[in-house]
Amino acid sequence: MNVNTITGPVDIATTLKDVIVNNFSRSCKVSNERGDVSLSTAALGKDAIEVRNRFGDVTLILPPGSLFEMDVTARNGRIRSDFGDAESIVRNGDVMTLKYG
Repeated sequence: MNVNTITGPVDIATTLKDVIVNNFSRSCKVSNERGDVSLSTAALGKDAIEVRNRFGDVTLILPPGSLFEMDVTARNGRIRSDFGDAESIVRNGDVMTLKYG
């Protein structure tokens, strides 16, 4: 599923598909299973971005200099972040967590 340049809120729920959302300007909510999720925006607003994904990768691309808060949890997976100034990634058994903001 590919969605490009959308001004309204995004709410997608699917399985067995990759989800790509580019240039969203309001809230973005994606629930997916057994596929990858890629979200990117040129201008980060104040609306929430929420992603729940099982058995797939999540890629989030935000504009440079963006201010945000983020909580990330991965069960039986891993977290890799290129955002600076992150609090440490903590592993507790099979769960990894990361917090920004």
